[in-house]
Amino acid sequence: MGGWIASILRQPDAPVIEHLQCAAAAAALSAARAGAYAVTWDEVQGLVNR
Repeated sequence: MGGWIASILRQPDAPVIEHLQCAAAAAALSAARAGAYAVTWDEVQGLVNR
C-alpha cells in the first residue's frame, strides 16, 4: 500500500500500470528483508527499471 501511495504522490500523471509496478516492487523489496524495513524510492525505481 505504501508503494502505491508513494508512486501516486511522486508521479501523479503516470499510468496505473506504473503505480502497480512500484507497489509490487516495494512489496518485494520489503519482504526480502527480515523485520520491518521501509524501502527507499531509489530502491523501488532500481527494481522497476531492471
